[in-house]
Amino acid sequence: ERIRPAGKVVGHIEMENLPQHTQFGDVVKRLEKTTYLAIHIDRAHDLKGKKSDGTSDPYVSVVWGATSQQTRVVRLTRNPTYDETLFFPTNLVRITGSELEAKGDIIIYVHHHTGTSSPEELGFAKLALDRITNAPVRREDDGSGIIKTRVYEGLLPLSMSGVTDKRQDSAGDIKVRAFFTPDLPADVIVEPRKFSQNELPSEFVEREAEWRGAIPYRLLASGRYQVHALDETNTRRFLPTYLAKCAPPRDVT
Repeated sequence: ERIRPAGKVVGHIEMENLPQHTQFGDVVKRLEKTTYLAIHIDRAHDLKGKKSDGTSDPYVSVVWGATSQQTRVVRLTRNPTYDETLFFPTNLVRITGSELEAKGDIIIYVHHHTGTSSPEELGFAKLALDRITNAPVRREDDGSGIIKTRVYEGLLPLSMSGVTDKRQDSAGDIKVRAFFTPDLPADVIVEPRKFSQNELPSEFVEREAEWRGAIPYRLLASGRYQVHALDETNTRRFLPTYLAKCAPPRDVT
């Protein structure tokens, strides 16, 4: 039996281009009534050269609150300009200073793109949230319009993982802006730390003393040794740190 055509079906397909706010990393689709942390990567300066001609293929990876975003790769330079804004959802029903602080510092990595799954490190920087919540209010373009929000803007020195000698630690710098969009309530403020980024909080120091006090004398008699390690952001870690319920570092030097 012959098949008779019934006619034509006419329609169209709409495709949304995602991600809108980053070239790589977790897909972020900005939603209404959701607060985002915005990190604007302006430029980096005086990076280390990884290629034979003394240049690199650098890109920036930002990690905050279990979310990672990346900029595009800029080829053959030690002084890349990005002018890109990366967005991170706060994922908090009710935003408070303590809830924000629990998410930790913003970690900014600069890598050399090698074309493989193992990029080479060019440096990293930490940005504490208190530097944003205590920043002055100004007008800022968040990609959807001009808003009023607290904005941190600064030049952050880059460090190398596992290098503690300041004379060997110079790895250039990176200029960034950081803000929340929409702005946080005025009473949401993260207090500055009372200890250095690369030092353990006092609670871990006290735990170390208790831990050492419980070591049998026959073991102490053989000598006392300081055993510690640096994680990928040069935060000093001592064994008692890992005896608590906390996330281990991704890499230990």
